Amino acid sequence: MRRYLSILLIIVASALSVGSSCWQIPGNPKPPKPTPTPPPPCLVDIPWCHLLTPPQNCSTVESPCKHNPSTDPNYCELAPKCIDVPVCPEECPDGYYCPSPSIGCILKPTDPPPPPPPTGCRNVEALLIGVKDIPSTTTQIVVDAIHQIEWYSGTPREMLKNLANQLILNGHCAFDGIEAVFVLRKDGLWGEHHAVYFNDGITGKWNTSAKYMLSHRVGPAQDLCGLPVPPPLLEYDVKYYPGRKWPFDATPKVHGCDFPFPGDNFCAEIGLGTMPGGGARRCDCPAGNEDNSEKRQACERKITGGGLWRSDGITKVNPDNPFLANCTSCTWIEICHADGTKCKRISI
Repeated sequence: MRRYLSILLIIVASALSVGSSCWQIPGNPKPPKPTPTPPPPCLVDIPWCHLLTPPQNCSTVESPCKHNPSTDPNYCELAPKCIDVPVCPEECPDGYYCPSPSIGCILKPTDPPPPPPPTGCRNVEALLIGVKDIPSTTTQIVVDAIHQIEWYSGTPREMLKNLANQLILNGHCAFDGIEAVFVLRKDGLWGEHHAVYFNDGITGKWNTSAKYMLSHRVGPAQDLCGLPVPPPLLEYDVKYYPGRKWPFDATPKVHGCDFPFPGDNFCAEIGLGTMPGGGARRCDCPAGNEDNSEKRQACERKITGGGLWRSDGITKVNPDNPFLANCTSCTWIEICHADGTKCKRISI
């Protein structure tokens, strides 16, 4: 019994001696904790993707970058390689084009034929006869077409042709003239518009105008004036030849310089650009050349409406040529435009 008691005392004493090493002795601090080792630098020579200008979300050969897809603030890795985005080549072979990068160069399709002009859409400028005091119903149609084309992309004639083609593409019946574009109205008349695109020189603002001039009806098909279309009637030159059956001979005159555009000369276009017997420039001339009397008379009819003879006696007009006349019991005779304007009177 005494032996067992001694063993128990030894065990208890050993336990007390071991446990005393875990107790804090009064006045002594706790031992310091070890300092953690900082993480190694993460891809030092590689910039962060989000700090680039502009920011990237992937790496390219020219511009690799790093990112952190984890929740560890000290982690980084090289951002994945960017997927190559297809682009169209700078040039495709002749006859090919690139509609999109994913398709690449393919054979150009054959251009579809232009739409046929509306029924009855034909150039009838030589047959048009002006109708006054008819309000325009086609001005906005022409203005809209002007905004659809590249204005000042050629000569004035080319611009008018482009404008007429655009009007046809828009579903209207139209054609280009010497100095205007003509659009068929719903009432069967043709609207004449002098289309311009101008800068006022002050504000620098460009303005569009499709100035409405006249509406026209189509004249008789035998009108052979054709092109070039003569300028408006300037005046008549009337001669008196006593003894002839038709002694009064009128010649309609036009002013051809700067018509239809600055620098042009209608007189020169019909072979009458110089004065008879000299080399001086000629601006005022007949509406046609005598080399083609049928065409000349057609043009004279066009610019005068056929003419109008008046006198204080009995007036007769040549049925084959409205610019030849006779009168009896008269002291004066005159010829005017068919509308009664631009008259030329001579006394007998």
